Amino acid sequence: MGKHYLLESVAEDTFDLWAIHTSLVPYQVAFTLNKYFQTSFRRHRKAVLLGPKKATFERFHWEVPSKGIHMELVSNRYSYEEKSQAGFSLFDIPKTKEVYLAPKLNTVDYFILQYGSSLSIFSEETIRSAPFEMAYKVALDEQPTELNLIFD
Repeated sequence: MGKHYLLESVAEDTFDLWAIHTSLVPYQVAFTLNKYFQTSFRRHRKAVLLGPKKATFERFHWEVPSKGIHMELVSNRYSYEEKSQAGFSLFDIPKTKEVYLAPKLNTVDYFILQYGSSLSIFSEETIRSAPFEMAYKVALDEQPTELNLIFD
Protein backbone atom coordinates (compact mmCIF):
# COMPACT_ATOMS: atom_id res chain seq x y z
CA MET A 1 0.00 0.00 0.00
CA GLY A 2 1.41 3.38 -1.04
CA LYS A 3 1.78 6.39 1.17
CA HIS A 4 -0.16 9.56 0.49
CA TYR A 5 1.20 12.93 1.47
CA LEU A 6 -1.04 15.95 1.65
CA LEU A 7 0.40 19.37 1.08
CA GLU A 8 -1.86 21.76 2.90
CA SER A 9 -0.15 25.06 2.29
CA VAL A 10 2.76 26.37 0.33
CA ALA A 11 4.83 29.19 1.76
CA GLU A 12 5.55 31.57 -1.09
CA ASP A 13 8.83 33.38 -1.24
CA THR A 14 8.38 37.10 -1.34
CA PHE A 15 10.36 39.10 -3.82
CA ASP A 16 10.37 42.52 -5.41
CA LEU A 17 10.83 42.71 -9.15
CA TRP A 18 12.47 45.77 -10.68
CA ALA A 19 12.52 46.38 -14.44
CA ILE A 20 15.33 48.19 -16.23
CA HIS A 21 15.16 49.53 -19.77
CA THR A 22 18.60 50.31 -21.16
CA SER A 23 20.84 49.73 -24.16
CA LEU A 24 23.83 48.82 -21.96
CA VAL A 25 25.31 45.33 -22.09
CA PRO A 26 24.90 43.14 -18.96
CA TYR A 27 28.28 43.76 -17.34
CA GLN A 28 27.79 47.53 -17.76
CA VAL A 29 24.41 47.34 -16.01
CA ALA A 30 25.98 45.43 -13.11
CA PHE A 31 28.84 47.96 -12.94
CA THR A 32 26.38 50.88 -12.93
CA LEU A 33 24.33 49.33 -10.13
CA ASN A 34 27.50 48.69 -8.12
CA LYS A 35 28.65 52.27 -8.64
CA TYR A 36 25.39 54.11 -7.87
CA PHE A 37 23.92 51.86 -5.17
CA GLN A 38 27.04 50.41 -3.47
CA THR A 39 25.97 46.88 -4.38
CA SER A 40 28.37 44.08 -5.25
CA PHE A 41 26.82 42.26 -8.19
CA ARG A 42 29.10 39.55 -9.58
CA ARG A 43 28.63 37.33 -12.62
CA HIS A 44 27.03 34.04 -11.68
CA ARG A 45 28.81 30.87 -12.83
CA LYS A 46 25.63 29.50 -14.39
CA ALA A 47 23.62 31.50 -16.90
CA VAL A 48 19.89 30.92 -17.17
CA LEU A 49 19.22 28.39 -19.94
CA LEU A 50 15.86 28.26 -21.65
CA GLY A 51 14.19 26.23 -24.34
CA PRO A 52 15.26 24.17 -27.30
CA LYS A 53 17.26 27.04 -28.82
CA LYS A 54 19.60 26.97 -25.80
CA ALA A 55 18.90 30.61 -25.06
CA THR A 56 21.30 31.88 -22.41
CA PHE A 57 20.39 34.86 -20.28
CA GLU A 58 23.20 36.65 -18.44
CA ARG A 59 22.91 36.44 -14.67
CA PHE A 60 24.56 38.38 -11.83
CA HIS A 61 24.01 37.91 -8.11
CA TRP A 62 24.71 39.67 -4.84
CA GLU A 63 24.30 37.81 -1.58
CA VAL A 64 25.14 38.78 1.99
CA PRO A 65 23.45 36.22 4.27
CA SER A 66 24.32 38.04 7.48
CA LYS A 67 22.34 41.09 6.33
CA GLY A 68 19.59 39.10 4.62
CA ILE A 69 20.53 40.35 1.15
CA HIS A 70 19.85 38.11 -1.84
CA MET A 71 19.47 39.84 -5.19
CA GLU A 72 19.82 38.78 -8.81
CA LEU A 73 20.23 40.76 -12.01
CA VAL A 74 19.04 38.84 -15.09
CA SER A 75 18.81 39.83 -18.73
CA ASN A 76 15.40 39.35 -20.33
CA ARG A 77 16.42 39.19 -23.97
CA TYR A 78 18.38 36.69 -26.07
CA SER A 79 18.95 37.25 -29.80
CA TYR A 80 20.08 34.65 -32.29
CA GLU A 81 20.34 34.33 -36.05
CA GLU A 82 18.09 31.81 -37.69
CA LYS A 83 19.78 29.77 -40.39
CA SER A 84 17.95 29.73 -43.70
CA GLN A 85 17.13 26.35 -45.18
CA ALA A 86 17.52 27.59 -48.74
CA GLY A 87 20.88 27.67 -50.49
CA PHE A 88 23.37 30.47 -50.00
CA SER A 89 22.67 33.65 -51.93
CA LEU A 90 24.58 36.89 -52.17
CA PHE A 91 21.55 38.89 -51.04
CA ASP A 92 20.43 36.72 -48.14
CA ILE A 93 19.88 38.71 -45.00
CA PRO A 94 20.12 36.67 -41.80
CA LYS A 95 16.90 36.63 -39.81
CA THR A 96 17.35 37.66 -36.20
CA LYS A 97 14.97 36.20 -33.64
CA GLU A 98 14.54 37.12 -30.00
CA VAL A 99 13.60 34.95 -27.03
CA TYR A 100 12.41 36.46 -23.74
CA LEU A 101 12.75 35.14 -20.23
CA ALA A 102 9.42 36.79 -19.37
CA PRO A 103 7.45 37.05 -22.63
CA LYS A 104 4.69 39.00 -20.89
CA LEU A 105 7.22 41.80 -20.20
CA ASN A 106 9.09 41.69 -23.52
CA THR A 107 9.95 45.40 -23.55
CA VAL A 108 12.08 45.07 -20.40
CA ASP A 109 15.82 44.56 -20.93
CA TYR A 110 16.88 43.49 -17.41
CA PHE A 111 15.24 42.38 -14.17
CA ILE A 112 16.45 42.79 -10.61
CA LEU A 113 14.95 40.23 -8.25
CA GLN A 114 15.14 41.23 -4.61
CA TYR A 115 14.28 38.09 -2.60
CA GLY A 116 12.85 37.87 0.87
CA SER A 117 12.79 40.67 3.35
CA SER A 118 16.25 41.91 2.47
CA LEU A 119 17.28 45.48 2.95
CA SER A 120 15.44 47.79 0.62
CA ILE A 121 18.33 48.96 -1.54
CA PHE A 122 16.14 50.36 -4.27
CA SER A 123 13.20 52.71 -4.09
CA GLU A 124 11.23 54.45 -6.81
CA GLU A 125 13.20 57.67 -6.25
CA THR A 126 16.69 56.17 -6.01
CA ILE A 127 16.37 53.84 -9.00
CA ARG A 128 15.42 56.81 -11.18
CA SER A 129 18.71 58.50 -10.28
CA ALA A 130 20.68 55.79 -12.09
CA PRO A 131 21.60 56.53 -15.72
CA PHE A 132 19.14 54.09 -17.30
CA GLU A 133 16.50 55.03 -19.85
CA MET A 134 13.80 53.82 -17.47
CA ALA A 135 13.68 51.79 -14.24
CA TYR A 136 10.69 50.97 -12.08
CA LYS A 137 9.16 48.39 -9.75
CA VAL A 138 6.92 45.91 -11.54
CA ALA A 139 3.41 45.78 -10.09
CA LEU A 140 2.29 42.51 -8.53
CA ASP A 141 -0.42 41.88 -11.12
CA GLU A 142 2.08 42.29 -13.98
CA GLN A 143 4.77 39.99 -12.55
CA PRO A 144 5.34 36.63 -14.20
CA THR A 145 4.59 33.55 -12.13
CA GLU A 146 7.18 32.71 -9.52
CA LEU A 147 8.01 29.41 -11.21
CA ASN A 148 9.54 31.38 -14.10
CA LEU A 149 11.90 33.11 -11.69
CA ILE A 150 13.49 30.04 -10.09
CA PHE A 151 16.94 29.73 -11.66
CA ASP A 152 18.74 27.06 -9.61
